[in-house]
Amino acid sequence: MISEFMYVIKMGIFTVIMVFLMQIQVNSKSIESYTYTFITDTTNTLKLNQVARGIIHATNEGYKMITQKVKELTNGSSTSGSSNIVPASK
Repeated sequence: MISEFMYVIKMGIFTVIMVFLMQIQVNSKSIESYTYTFITDTTNTLKLNQVARGIIHATNEGYKMITQKVKELTNGSSTSGSSNIVPASK
């Protein structure tokens, strides 16, 4: 328990020191702003952003198609309790 508490204290001190160091000004900009610009404007980040947007779009379209299909299949269900999710063979 003491070692866990010491870990939390050490990480808190480390965080405060890191925040102070990131505020150092270099050429009228802080190291924090240089780091933020580097992280957000790199080619890999932009590509990952596009991939994530594509996955979100595909997920939304898939969800719409599935819910539409389920609604189509369940609208014709009988009132006797059985469902028409699986169509009967002809």
